[in-house]
Amino acid sequence: MAATMAGAGVGLSAIPRIAEPDEITRLVLFVASDEASFSTGSEFIADGGLLLGPVPQHERGEAIVA
Repeated sequence: MAATMAGAGVGLSAIPRIAEPDEITRLVLFVASDEASFSTGSEFIADGGLLLGPVPQHERGEAIVA
């Protein structure tokens, strides 16, 4: 599946790679655990920043100086 998604704009997300299965598993285990007992009605999005929209190439890896 990762091979078919490689050209689907994943390279434009904030984290330009497909999630590893263990990364998704850790999120699911957290939500199902007592550690998430104070979380109610929350959405946990694991999309590598895809919802943020495309990240311009020149901004990747640059530190923001305030």
